[in-house]
Amino acid sequence: MKSKKFVVIILIIISLFLFAGCTFTDSASSEQSNVLLTASMFGGGDNDAKIYNSLIKEFEREYNITIKDKSSGSSEMWKKMILRQFETGSEPDVIFFFNDSTAIPLIESGKVVSLKDIKKEYPSYANNIDDKYLTDGYSVPIRTYAEGLLYNKDLFKELYGTNDYKLPETFDELIEVVRLINSKNNENPALSKIPISLGASDTSHYMIENILLSSLGGEEYEKFPYNSDVDILQAKQKYLEAFKYFNVLQNENAFGDKNSAEKSYAAAKNEFLSGNSYMFVDGSWLHPSSENHISADKIGVAPFPVINPVYEDVKDGMGNVTKKVANYGENIISGCSSGYYISKKAWNDVSKKEKAVKFIMFMTSTENIVRFGSITTLKEDEKTGESYNPINTEFKEIIKNSKTGYSPIDDRDLNFSFEYLLEASKLAINLQSDEEILNCIEKFLIINKQNAKY
Repeated sequence: MKSKKFVVIILIIISLFLFAGCTFTDSASSEQSNVLLTASMFGGGDNDAKIYNSLIKEFEREYNITIKDKSSGSSEMWKKMILRQFETGSEPDVIFFFNDSTAIPLIESGKVVSLKDIKKEYPSYANNIDDKYLTDGYSVPIRTYAEGLLYNKDLFKELYGTNDYKLPETFDELIEVVRLINSKNNENPALSKIPISLGASDTSHYMIENILLSSLGGEEYEKFPYNSDVDILQAKQKYLEAFKYFNVLQNENAFGDKNSAEKSYAAAKNEFLSGNSYMFVDGSWLHPSSENHISADKIGVAPFPVINPVYEDVKDGMGNVTKKVANYGENIISGCSSGYYISKKAWNDVSKKEKAVKFIMFMTSTENIVRFGSITTLKEDEKTGESYNPINTEFKEIIKNSKTGYSPIDDRDLNFSFEYLLEASKLAINLQSDEEILNCIEKFLIINKQNAKY
């Protein structure tokens, strides 16, 4: 155990040293008056990153301003590194960052500019954004999101031999589908496909929070672990029960690989978009690019299956009674958790201020927001140009049919303790003991109880 801790410490130190080379100070370009330093979560090679980078090039041509962008895919380490930049004075001029609890240190330290102050000098700033999404008073968000169970329509059609198949509405039904897939895989191993893609090594957030919400229920999910009066003993048992569903899925070979706990999110996403898996728990931000094997119209979206179903009798036109899962799709993970900020450092620099405003107004123009094909934050009278890809069309229906949208746990984690839940999920997938899983859960709960805001 001590050797593992030593390795982790060494890796963290190495990561911080590597990141030091990615800060925005000590660079000749940062001293040039015609350069704007930016950063975002649009990293990697997905479609959103390509659109973001294309917009940067268009902005540079139109305004003759050089953009030095350092974007990266989001992770717990990335969040910490960005906050560290602001602490050390090496922050970018403009950043596309979380506007949930993660951003509290930026706001409380006065390192980002308020919308009120910006609008005093630039009245048209963010005027096309619906006010209900500007509640944090600092960021300009461009899209909302929802999470759910994404599935490959062609593979499901092939699995059932028809387009008229029923998607799993309960966890038990999900297990039945997994077993059916594995049975088909056993018949022809050479053509086998993975039932559910999961990237647990770095970003298993989406599966974790959907399992927790489905297992705990909305009220308990919202309550734990952020109340100062939380009962740790009761909470950790509830969380353990939820994480045991990772055990169940692994025992059913749902993730298709005994080393699935070490698979990255990027690998799992590529696995699904390459047509090598049936299902993937993710969000409305997922957009296949032209390089992917599967196109957006071949991806279906459904609510995450209910772990504790509530049934009701439903009569059809002939008077026949059938059972319906009344709480299917009732509670979902959804919200609006990121947006553009201007750093106070750039705002107070006469050579940066107007450039930062121009950049964000360009990136958040109605014309450019709709290019992402997302569920936007635009005002109703601005939505005439909205163009959803098929995935977001289905996500819009899920949002409309839901009763309550809950924010992801890591969005509300003020203490960067979510890593303990990530570790708990890996332990559960690796079928480790309840004691080891409980140890991680307890650390998460205790840290948040000690630092609860209410």
